[in-house]
Amino acid sequence: MSERKEDENFTPTQVGALIESFRNDVAIIGEKVDSLELRVSAMDERLERVEDKVTKLDDAVRVALPDLFKRVKTLEIKAG
Repeated sequence: MSERKEDENFTPTQVGALIESFRNDVAIIGEKVDSLELRVSAMDERLERVEDKVTKLDDAVRVALPDLFKRVKTLEIKAG
């Protein structure tokens, strides 16, 4: 039979302290996750606004470019 060392066993008080420590650690992690979730949600909203602005800018450039090319071509012809 194998011998067990005394320091391998935990007392009920030590087990209780470990459980309480784990509970506190889990609670802290939960708070951080909640905070992170709020920050990610806010970033997602801002990103949606940026995407909307970029789409509008892209549309404006796409519509304006053919007219600008036409005007430049006309000016080049006039300039000779």
